[in-house]
Amino acid sequence: MVVKSLSALQIIDRLNEIGYFTKSDTIEVMMKIRDNKLIKTIILFTILVLLAVGAETNTYRNYSYRVVNVYPHDISAFTQGLVFADGFLYEGTGMNGESGLRKVNIENGQVLESHLLDEKYFGEGVTIFEDRIIQLTWKSKTGFAYDRESSGLIE
Repeated sequence: MVVKSLSALQIIDRLNEIGYFTKSDTIEVMMKIRDNKLIKTIILFTILVLLAVGAETNTYRNYSYRVVNVYPHDISAFTQGLVFADGFLYEGTGMNGESGLRKVNIENGQVLESHLLDEKYFGEGVTIFEDRIIQLTWKSKTGFAYDRESSGLIE
């Protein structure tokens, strides 16, 4: 970072130009600068730090994106967990009485397998760990483990 040598008043003017101070703030700061050398030093240091931080926060990267594919999906599903593995989507859905785990064909959106949870459970996150699909629930502190190969519930 390049730091220019500016006087305190030049820095105040610059901050005023970019709207950092109101006019009354500027007058008050300038009066304090004239009246006290210690305050002048403190204010100058603070302003330099603010300018340095401002310079860092104003730098950003501009990212772009492009859509490479669009897949069909059941818009009525209250998706709470989603994992893509083995060419399929494993989708955990929520809402009491509607929660479950689905194995979905990503290409056409067809639900290949579905396991509904008891209506007292509100399905949440889904993950795959080794040979199991794990589904968590909300509030009931209950988890379900399914066999990854057969998608059957493991007791």
